[in-house]
Amino acid sequence: PVMSKNEGLVSQVMVEVTDEASGLEFRWNKDKFINRVYIMREMFEKFSQGELDLAKVQHDADPFWDPNEPVNIGYCTVFFKPLSYCMPIDDDQQIYVQTESQGIMHIKMEPCKPDGSAINEDEEDSIYDDITDPTDLKGRRLDVLVQVQHARGLPSKYASAVFVEFELYKAPNPLRPEDGKYVTRTVHGTSNPDFHFTQHVTWECVDEDVLNHLLTGNAFFNVFGLQEDKSGGGEVVKRKMLTAAEVEELQGDVKRLEGERDKHMDLLATIKAKSVEAARNGEARNGEAA
Repeated sequence: PVMSKNEGLVSQVMVEVTDEASGLEFRWNKDKFINRVYIMREMFEKFSQGELDLAKVQHDADPFWDPNEPVNIGYCTVFFKPLSYCMPIDDDQQIYVQTESQGIMHIKMEPCKPDGSAINEDEEDSIYDDITDPTDLKGRRLDVLVQVQHARGLPSKYASAVFVEFELYKAPNPLRPEDGKYVTRTVHGTSNPDFHFTQHVTWECVDEDVLNHLLTGNAFFNVFGLQEDKSGGGEVVKRKMLTAAEVEELQGDVKRLEGERDKHMDLLATIKAKSVEAARNGEARNGEAA
């Protein structure tokens, strides 16, 4: 499963690649894998004809090489419903990759004053005291303090550099107009990073879409880490070429995994359709009984 901005968590066939010299692991999607296979075949032909010296292949021409960049360690999901009642969210959230826990992250989200300062519960006539139902927020301004305090128990191989990214519905980061994401500071050299990140977020006017999102929606907080390069990032390493048969076998594995994914998606669609039908039949029976 991978995270999609528009679809949430979706299944996607990926090829996991391990660089034996550096110990770095990468995941290639289908398009990237197919592109690399064609380059591998071309290199294999030149190598077989004695036209290629692998020791002289530079990184930008090497289909087996990827730069060591921050990779997604996992994500946690924070549901917004307490905010629709102007109640705080303050808890440890599990960080997942697929179905495996990769640690925890402490996230706090709470309504605040328009200047970003915290609300003192002992104050009389607090700005949100009159909110007794989420619909009371409609048409009003809502200010929230988002705090990403720390993460604990992350995989040690990503301890070189760790940071967190997240997006909020209809509240983009004005300092990053290219994608609207919020990003914590980067913490180095630990698998238990303290981010001490605080962000004041404002919905100038809570409309129907924002209200529905507060009631039923969520945000994904993605954790990124930089892998430790065991090779030291030094000279270009001479590589063992895959044979044509090994390349064909890899392609066969990708096709097989895609077939399994399609079967699972069809099964999920069938289960969803039957669930919807059962729910409708139940509502119809309740209506007749009434």
